[in-house]
Amino acid sequence: MDSVGEKLAAERRRQGKTLGEVEAATKVMGRMLDAIEHDRYGDLPSPVYVKGYIQAYARFLGMDEGPLIEQYKHDAEVTDAVDRITVPHEAVVEHRDMLHAVPFRTWLIALAAVLLVALALWGISALGGEDETPPPVPPETTGTPETTGTPTPGVTTPTVPATDTVSSGEETGTSAGAVQGDAFELVVTVAEGSASWLEITVDGLEAYIGTLPGGESRSYTVNEAATVFIGRPQSVTITRDGENVPVPLGQGTSTVELSVGD
Repeated sequence: MDSVGEKLAAERRRQGKTLGEVEAATKVMGRMLDAIEHDRYGDLPSPVYVKGYIQAYARFLGMDEGPLIEQYKHDAEVTDAVDRITVPHEAVVEHRDMLHAVPFRTWLIALAAVLLVALALWGISALGGEDETPPPVPPETTGTPETTGTPTPGVTTPTVPATDTVSSGEETGTSAGAVQGDAFELVVTVAEGSASWLEITVDGLEAYIGTLPGGESRSYTVNEAATVFIGRPQSVTITRDGENVPVPLGQGTSTVELSVGD
């Protein structure tokens, strides 16, 4: 039976599409798509992200993602089991004439240990001859504590998980009143009782990627531009400085692009 990657690659070729076209439509990096097509699960991130990649790839090609996700779970478990029972290439029992020989690596370790001890003794003797007068204490500097932004009323902004990467100089949960200059506040919310896979890029940096549960939001301050890739458009609401941004609806995924000049 063909693997998940083989099925996706075969359908892509049948439709005459390139990996570059898939990458542009799904916002999934080309090297990740290539690893999926060639079943290189070791080159991929955690299964949660891989499932999202497979879903986006399948939807772009118009394939049913359910059977592909189930087959991926099976293939990944089989791969892990094979890795655990891999037989070592080198013989476990050494040859008789090597039983009493000292390995070359042991000689190197012993030599390195002797050198480290010699350097430590030299350092101690060198420090003992230095002037013990303590250096002058530098004057204290007064730092200004950072102020946190005021949360936007009515918007729930949970703590950003480990998968979030916040743009430099920005904080999540910043209210519209704290936005300076031409920057604007971007809020992405998933409806209660639903969930959607999202990939959010803010000012050229990846700010969030993963499946956001229903009732949760992500808030960012955008200085230049932002792109939101949405797996389930009908469940997602996007606002810019509190005003709703239209989300394209239809089959498959949607992409919303915003910039300061718009």
